[in-house]
Amino acid sequence: MRVAGFEVLGVGGVVGYNYGGTVSNCSVRGTIVTSPSFDDYENYCGGIVGDNRGTVTDCTFEGSIYAHYSGGIIGRNFGNVTNCQKLGGKLSTDDRLTDVAKVIGGVIGWNNTSIATITGNTFDRIGSEQIWGIGRDSRLSPPRPDNTGATPIN
Repeated sequence: MRVAGFEVLGVGGVVGYNYGGTVSNCSVRGTIVTSPSFDDYENYCGGIVGDNRGTVTDCTFEGSIYAHYSGGIIGRNFGNVTNCQKLGGKLSTDDRLTDVAKVIGGVIGWNNTSIATITGNTFDRIGSEQIWGIGRDSRLSPPRPDNTGATPIN
């Protein structure tokens, strides 16, 4: 899937925006590429959900994602993520981005809430790169990478 445009903020293999719904028991395999404006760092891309404000459970993504904020399952999270897995592939951002805009997580790119329930999720470590389960976790102060609820399987 290739998504091009400057107004696309949430891109997912199943759902772009999940506002209060439940996404469960789904599987996606492939590559997701976005090409947003480099002046706008608000591009969230996940293998299952781009921007989650609901519940995601028992889902699998196998493949690669290239976006500003990229997560193997969810790009940006304000909800609950349980028993999901990211397998194989690569997660990356564009090298032209500043470090503040490079947020990559094996399960979640950016967890943007302190009250999320994130449990039982797993992800493949990609090559020799250091990758965290959650690229930026707002459950921590200050927000930083974390593996709580998102465990590497290799």
